[in-house]
Amino acid sequence: MSVKDAWGFAQALAGSSILPRQYQGNAGSILWALEFGRGLGLDVITTIQSVHIIQGKATMSADLMASLCRRAGHRMRVSGDETNAKVVIFRADDPEFPFEVSWTMDRAKQAQLTSKDTWKQYPAAMLRARAISECVRMACPEVLHGAIYTPEERGAAIDEDGLPVDAPVQQRASQAQYTVTQERPAPAPGPAPAVEAPQEATPEQGPSQDEVLDKLYLQAIANRSNVDVLKQIIAGAKQERVIEREVDGPPPARERMTFGALLDLLLADAQAMSEERNAA
Repeated sequence: MSVKDAWGFAQALAGSSILPRQYQGNAGSILWALEFGRGLGLDVITTIQSVHIIQGKATMSADLMASLCRRAGHRMRVSGDETNAKVVIFRADDPEFPFEVSWTMDRAKQAQLTSKDTWKQYPAAMLRARAISECVRMACPEVLHGAIYTPEERGAAIDEDGLPVDAPVQQRASQAQYTVTQERPAPAPGPAPAVEAPQEATPEQGPSQDEVLDKLYLQAIANRSNVDVLKQIIAGAKQERVIEREVDGPPPARERMTFGALLDLLLADAQAMSEERNAA
């Protein structure tokens, strides 16, 4: 699809009440997820159900990680019960060497996971998901395309299927708690809305460069058809000194490139679309 068609498709999907709650009314996140899924060769339904954006980062379900591992030709063996789970992966290019990960309730308790309601109700599923994600990261990280964690590992409250639910998200380790909020859909072509310039980070408070980059990246994707907004984002990226930071490029290759190069590509597409509209 063209950029224009992809945005229209995302807007149409955003109006559905049967989408995961994080995507309802949020066309920008839908478009981001679909672009990511397309880079993995996933269909729309699989992407929407299995790829989740948590704090601006793509995550995927443990089941999708297992599927991608096997699709790449690697062998995976999963076993366990409500007290432990074991996953073994044999890479296709090194079939004699096993990568093995085990998760037990004792390990979960040490990680302070067992107090969560989902862990109390579905311990076998939670142990299995943890073992799969850790083993895939270790054995074949190339199949994950950067989405190396499940939603639960990123701090999201999940249900028994590993899908995020509406609840506060807690950052891992000792970082502060934050709440995931929906982003506004990108505006229709027209007068450019003002882009809030990120505040410069200080040692005491304020966003880090990674957080600034994530915010501007998502704004760029959500407003990829708006020339004026993209120009403001470019200016903001230069001001915050993230213009030369590396990000994932457009699908299908998704080659790493500087944020500035990606913005130049988006701006060129948006300008071409604007010229087509004016010509029509």
